[in-house]
Amino acid sequence: MPKLNKKGKLAKTYVKYGVLGDAIKYGIPIGYITYAFNLFKFNDDRVSLTGWAFLIIIIGITFFRQKIKDIVEEWDNGLGNMSSHIKSTTAWVVVFGIFWGVIVAASLVLWLTFVFAASNALSIYPYSIYYKKKDEYNEVMKIVNEHQNKDKAAEVEMAAKKILKTEQLKKEMKATKRQV
Repeated sequence: MPKLNKKGKLAKTYVKYGVLGDAIKYGIPIGYITYAFNLFKFNDDRVSLTGWAFLIIIIGITFFRQKIKDIVEEWDNGLGNMSSHIKSTTAWVVVFGIFWGVIVAASLVLWLTFVFAASNALSIYPYSIYYKKKDEYNEVMKIVNEHQNKDKAAEVEMAAKKILKTEQLKKEMKATKRQV
């Protein structure tokens, strides 16, 4: 049952369970992401590859694309007959790198989806308490509002009766003054 606070009003004690549910639902995945992707700790800055490094690589490739093409053409002309073999080897290394990246990303995404599922499952308990207590609070508030409305209606009715009585007394007084 909802409790009264120091001011005599109903306390919203259910709110802390909603906050706890949100903390579990969103805090665990965010914590996992920061841990898995090493976002806030840098053990060795020289080998740490963060989002900024990827951004710099992409910008560098974009700006120096023509220069890279020129280097590849020069390399192709300088190697002669061996260039076709080196190209196929390079292509297979690139394919390997792509597949390895996909496997690593897939395993990270797999664990990330597991973390999201687990955190949602763990947040069910606090949310169940939250909605139960919120429903109890709303029921009590409904009853309180009904009583307050009845009390106000009774007060208005009593005030109206007093007004009618005073008007009736005024009429009677006027009638008695006329008779006198």
